[in-house]
Amino acid sequence: MLSFIGTSQHKVDAKGRVQLPSDFRKTIDRAGGQQVVLLPGARDPHSIEAFTATGYQNFVAQFEKSNLTAAQKSAVARRLAGRAKPVPMDENGRIVLPENMRDYAGLDGQALFVGLVSTFQIWKPERHAEIEAETDEIAGELIANMGWEVSNE
Repeated sequence: MLSFIGTSQHKVDAKGRVQLPSDFRKTIDRAGGQQVVLLPGARDPHSIEAFTATGYQNFVAQFEKSNLTAAQKSAVARRLAGRAKPVPMDENGRIVLPENMRDYAGLDGQALFVGLVSTFQIWKPERHAEIEAETDEIAGELIANMGWEVSNE
């Protein structure tokens, strides 16, 4: 199973180039691609969600199977397709974050990469810290109540 896990902070240069975390690059390589699809605000406002090409196709397929009304589907499609941007990974493992996405996420020198298993998000570090402080207790309670058991056998 391909997965993006962990958190890593990287510098964003004046041209918007940022180094992807090495583990994330390996996951992208194993997915058979040299690009990611960026989507601002896919699930969390003020973050940029990043998908492998296959992951993005799967995400869109789930949307297409949804029971939304025509008006709802149109609104969601504008977000999923209209805001999405495929970006190549260069030979050094960097991507260029488009200026409009850097502005949307408030990125001004540093980017925090947060693994979400099947995707990852890119955040302004300070904004992510605020969100984590607000949601950490809720997430902990939800996880505790799920009754998951871990087995290494």
